[in-house]
Amino acid sequence: MMIPILKDYYAPGYLPHPEPKSIPPYFPNINLALRRRLFEDIGGYDENCEAGEDADLCIRAARAGWAQFFDSAAIAYHEPRPTLGALLRQWIWYGRGGSHFFFKQQRSRLEVYVDMELVPKMHRYRCVLAARWFPCSAMIFISAFLAGHIIALLGLLALLAGFSKPAFSLLFLAVIYPILLYFRSPLRKLSWREFLLYAGVAHLINWTCIFASGLAGLKKRRLFIYPGI
Repeated sequence: MMIPILKDYYAPGYLPHPEPKSIPPYFPNINLALRRRLFEDIGGYDENCEAGEDADLCIRAARAGWAQFFDSAAIAYHEPRPTLGALLRQWIWYGRGGSHFFFKQQRSRLEVYVDMELVPKMHRYRCVLAARWFPCSAMIFISAFLAGHIIALLGLLALLAGFSKPAFSLLFLAVIYPILLYFRSPLRKLSWREFLLYAGVAHLINWTCIFASGLAGLKKRRLFIYPGI
């Protein structure tokens, strides 16, 4: 499924309290139980959410005063997408359909969120820039994946422009930074074969989600960039 709900995504117990400059933590529908009273209290799912309806439900429940508890012993069996093409279509759906959920959380005209972990977690993205004025409504999520590619692109442009020293410094940073992040991430527990497979598929998923979210934003006259995993 390639959704990074790893064993260390949340610690067992109640979910952390949301911080003012972050997207509140939430659970996926894949393994979620809730009280009927809660469902009735908050009005159920938002049917305008093509994707992210589970995140929207949990966040509205938390804001209504309901607690969220994570039990790591709970097990769910899920049938994954059978092919790479089906998996990428799933992430096109996430990138395209998730814009409604994210823009419901927006408080400023422009919001830029950053999470520099190799395996980003939505509730750890921090809003580093918020502006009341911007030409269009915009939400941009910058992950280590996206930041690394931006740095590499800047290095290549500097090299083409003849600025060799800054170029090689940027290219070196684009290579060494992901390596340092790797040793701090749960991915170090994988075998090399598993890691290379994960990295290759995650690379495709990230670009797929970036382009899908960008196109979805343009259709609604918004700027929306979401890297996925």
